[in-house]
Amino acid sequence: MIQHFFTAALIKSNGLSLTGKIIEKILDSGSFTIARAEPMTLSREQINSLYGAHMGMWYFDDLVDSVDHGVLAMALEGNDAVRIWRDLMGPRDPKSPLCQPHHIRWLARHQLRMIDNLVHGSDSANATERELTLLFGDSWVSAHYGRAPHPDVYLGNGTLREVWR
Repeated sequence: MIQHFFTAALIKSNGLSLTGKIIEKILDSGSFTIARAEPMTLSREQINSLYGAHMGMWYFDDLVDSVDHGVLAMALEGNDAVRIWRDLMGPRDPKSPLCQPHHIRWLARHQLRMIDNLVHGSDSANATERELTLLFGDSWVSAHYGRAPHPDVYLGNGTLREVWR
C-alpha cells in the first residue's frame, strides 16, 4: 500500500481553465511537490472505476460528466498527503459557508452544480493506491512505493511552476 507520502489528484474538466491558479495553490501551500502530472482523457472504464462507489446514485451521471472531457491527473507528494490535499480542496460544495478563499473549490463558488467543484482527491491510502494505479499504471506505483518525498519537481524542461504559469 502507498504510504501517506502520496495522494491522487485530478483537476476536473470544468477546472482545466483554472489550472494555473490551482497549481499555484498546490505549490504555494508548501505541502506538496507534484511527482507526476499528465493531461488525459479517461475511458468510461476508468471513470466507472474511479467513481464506482457512487454508481446508481442520482448524481452519478453528472459526476461522470465532470471528468468526461479531459482532466489533469496528478500524483501529489508530501507528508500526510491525503489529509492535507483534502483540506486544501475544501468542502465538496463550493457554495458551503465552510468553503473559504484558501480552498481550491472556492474558485468554483459561482458554479451552478455542486458536482462542478473543480478537483478530485483520494480519500484514503487505499484509494490513493487504487487511483494512482488506475491513472499511471502499476509500474509507476511500484517504482514510487514507500519513497520519501523528493524536493524537486520537474515536468519537461522546467519546473512545474514555470510550465503552468
